[in-house]
Amino acid sequence: ASSDPDGDAITYKWTQVSGPSVTITNSTKAKATFNVAAATSDQTMVFRLTVTDAKGLSNAIDIQVVNKAPKANQAPVLNPMEAITLESGETYALHAQAADPDGDALTYAWSVPADMHATGSDSANVNITAPEVSSTSTYTLSVVVSDGKTSVQSNVQVTVNPKAAPAPVPDDEDTNPADDVTPPADDVTPPSDKGSCDAPVDANASKYAAWESSKIYNGGDTVSFDHLVWKAKYWTQGNQPGFGVDAWELVSNVKMNWRSDLVYNGGDTTTYEGNVYRAKWWTRGDNPANSDVWVKEGASTDCK
Repeated sequence: ASSDPDGDAITYKWTQVSGPSVTITNSTKAKATFNVAAATSDQTMVFRLTVTDAKGLSNAIDIQVVNKAPKANQAPVLNPMEAITLESGETYALHAQAADPDGDALTYAWSVPADMHATGSDSANVNITAPEVSSTSTYTLSVVVSDGKTSVQSNVQVTVNPKAAPAPVPDDEDTNPADDVTPPADDVTPPSDKGSCDAPVDANASKYAAWESSKIYNGGDTVSFDHLVWKAKYWTQGNQPGFGVDAWELVSNVKMNWRSDLVYNGGDTTTYEGNVYRAKWWTRGDNPANSDVWVKEGASTDCK
């Protein structure tokens, strides 16, 4: 606001001092306006207001105006996915973990090979079924995540192995161990029938040949190790069976608590601190008690 100490009438004059040239509307009034075009970078303009009274006395003030450029859109962030190995006919849930720095809504588009059945290809989670193969085959799946302005893509490799032949059923009447089975040491305490949920035991494990580090195993071969039955996924030698070991798959149907080194697929269940949890998608190492990949389904009747 402007005023004159003597009460004289005053006039106004707006002029541009610096910056990209603009047209000033109402330049002789107290309130002037101007329009600017969208800027790709911030632009600074300086305007001068001169106020003059009836006796010709004047005063001036400079005003700085910044034409701010719009903030550039940031692309979504998409976490890489680990390669997986499936057996023909096996179903698996892939999860695209993405976020947008600007908080924009995201869309998903999965590209899946024609001979691999998939559902949910327009969401973050896609369920795939491995095709029937006669030999180990490798497929590449991709997902494109978009915020409506920019998009990012991530690929995941899926290896599909032929369905293994059913494991031979040991003859219950044959009580003599196979020639290549190493008998347990004298100081080993025989396991209980079931063990515990932290150290499960399969009573049938003793009917299978014990794993040997020097022996070659092909896909479908079964062995006993650590009181459990394991099946080789493919050719392997010297790889000790265990949870989290890709070359071996657990055959024993035993109750056990959640393990951080074990892979769980969507729909798999486990127990943790006396409760049953179900996985919503592929996970490994995510604690059921504090991870949104798990859904609590109630108290466990088997593992406390």
